[in-house]
Amino acid sequence: MFFIYKKVAAATGKDQYLFQGFSTVYDFWMYQPPTPPSSPRKSNAPIEPKVDDSWELPKGDLGLANLPRRARISQFIILPPFQGKGVGALLYDTIFEHYIADAATKEITVEDPNEDFDLLRDLCDLKYLRKNVPEFAALRVNGDVPIPQKGGLLHNNTQISLGSSASASTGSSADGIVNMAKLEQIRVKSKIAPRQFSRLVEMHLMSTLPASVRPQGDDMSDKPKAPKVDEKVYSLWRLLLKQRLYRRNVLILAELETAERIYKLDETVNNVEWEYARILERLEPKTTTTNGKRKLGDDSEAEVESLSKRPRLDDA
Repeated sequence: MFFIYKKVAAATGKDQYLFQGFSTVYDFWMYQPPTPPSSPRKSNAPIEPKVDDSWELPKGDLGLANLPRRARISQFIILPPFQGKGVGALLYDTIFEHYIADAATKEITVEDPNEDFDLLRDLCDLKYLRKNVPEFAALRVNGDVPIPQKGGLLHNNTQISLGSSASASTGSSADGIVNMAKLEQIRVKSKIAPRQFSRLVEMHLMSTLPASVRPQGDDMSDKPKAPKVDEKVYSLWRLLLKQRLYRRNVLILAELETAERIYKLDETVNNVEWEYARILERLEPKTTTTNGKRKLGDDSEAEVESLSKRPRLDDA
């Protein structure tokens, strides 16, 4: 349990402690496969029993503190008089830095966060990665990845192959829209859960898009036409976002007709773009170049609306 308070000097000479909020964090054991993993058996090799199948408990007391685990933030409360003053960010950063320094903690997760906490978490995590992880701050969309005019397949390593060929999936991870192998190394190092880390990567990459195509919060109808090279980088970033959203909602999308599936996925991608734009505007100076879609200041327009009598996609 973490408490946050303000130390106030009283006229009596004794300090007073003003309680501002608290958070509870639970540790959950985390299974990790052996490193390195056992070598796969050749298909034509006979199956042989192990020389010694015995296993013994360690002698003495079992060091529970050294077991690999996830730290899950559960309750997170800031009292109303202190909300909106940076107190929550200070508490979250303190918790995060505490578990980053703990070698036994492998991931820092959150239990059922609400929208306000999601925003706090996004802002704090993005600030931390940009400040403390140079490899993350240097991430950019690989604009050299070709986009076929028709057809094509986006692989797990974010490479794109023509038609339905799977040959690109065996290439180098550095040849994709982003280097997935490098991203996983950064994620493990920063101890951020996979879904949250994917969102942070998408947000950061969006912030690096050329100004002519980067989604913004203001509506400007006189926006000049973007160069083709900028449009290509934006399309690659959008494909990266669309791939994650599709995988997360594949069961819902499978219930829709093809045309409606495409429409619904594009609608969700548009909404996530504007969610990211709102977050980035909290971190960066406001720019004037926009892609001319809709204004973020109107909350009624910024809301994600589902189609009538149709399943809603998870846009986060």
